[in-house]
Amino acid sequence: MGLFMVIMVNLNANTIYVNPGTDLVQQAVANASSGDVIIMTSGVHKITSSIIIDKQITLKGEGWNNTFLEKHNLNLERMAAIRIQMGVNGCELRDFDLRGRGTGGSGILVQSNQNILRYLKVHNCGSDEEKASGLLFHDSNSNDSREIMAYLNKKVGISHFNSKGNYLKNCEANNNDLEGLTIDCGSDNTKVENSTFNNNCNRNGLGGGGVGGVGIDQSNGAWLESCAINNSNENHGVTIQNNCGSTDGARIWNCTINNSGLNGIMLRNCTNPITNMGLQGNSFSGNLGVNIEWECGNPQQNSTLNLEDNNNISINQERVAIYPNPASQKVVFEMKGLGSFKGLEFYNINGQRLKPLIINNDNTNKPVFQIDVSSYPKGIYIYKYQGSNGNKTGKILIDK
Repeated sequence: MGLFMVIMVNLNANTIYVNPGTDLVQQAVANASSGDVIIMTSGVHKITSSIIIDKQITLKGEGWNNTFLEKHNLNLERMAAIRIQMGVNGCELRDFDLRGRGTGGSGILVQSNQNILRYLKVHNCGSDEEKASGLLFHDSNSNDSREIMAYLNKKVGISHFNSKGNYLKNCEANNNDLEGLTIDCGSDNTKVENSTFNNNCNRNGLGGGGVGGVGIDQSNGAWLESCAINNSNENHGVTIQNNCGSTDGARIWNCTINNSGLNGIMLRNCTNPITNMGLQGNSFSGNLGVNIEWECGNPQQNSTLNLEDNNNISINQERVAIYPNPASQKVVFEMKGLGSFKGLEFYNINGQRLKPLIINNDNTNKPVFQIDVSSYPKGIYIYKYQGSNGNKTGKILIDK
């Protein structure tokens, strides 16, 4: 029999053992009561639908080298393997390996507060048709995650959205298609220590996905300490971009940031301000751009404190950016730092020159404009921009 129960001495809680099989874990969760412990025994546990945790329980395996939870849903299906529902606080997940198997949807979606995650592997989540991240915290506060490995996911390794006061320690998020870690849109006071984010922005091996190995956006007090962020493919090591809003009091302390495809740390102060930024004790090596770039304005005018030696900071008063990338409909070119617009060449991966459809430049030579890429097939394209003060060449991924 696939499922059996042992009653513990504590009469208020049961321990439920689940043997390997298909969709038996969902049955155990449905039959459990608040406070129960569900143990997935060694072996492969297949799931074809989400495990919805709707009560405060512990779900654990017998070690991530022994217990394997496998997704067997469709590539086109947006299905999280595990979802902790809103209002179901204080759950614990630990000691198993979640194999996404390249199927559609994310690994673990946490929508509640004060949960504990320990010794988990979450990998190969998302498909080409339904891209997804490994571990997501969405409107989910005060969680404690340690010894998490999130790798080879089609989007982000570990993602935070409007999730405050979370803590990560001794985690690894490597070889993901987009960022290894994001702390976004109201994820205030999220702290990450002694963790590794290497070889991200992979985008199917093409490079340039996401905004960097680590991305931070409108998250006051976001804190990286003693982390390693290396080999961010064709991208920055860490980016604070502030598309959602401003960021105050963020810290990047004692981190190692090496071999980024662009800058080591990119501080985008153009759309919304970065204030009281702390940079201290970081080491840099082999980054193709500068170690720290401050884009738009002067950092000292933004009440910024605890900055590295000024010799380590490059101040870029004028924005040079192409976004979104990847794109499906339109791409915005902001080339203010290269003077007035002189020309744009566009090529497919085979070297065939295409005529880009510039939709809002109005022949006024403005360095900010859009091109329409909706008619282009999926693939990699090369652009060559010519400005009165300089040129820029790069890649754009069309991904529909």
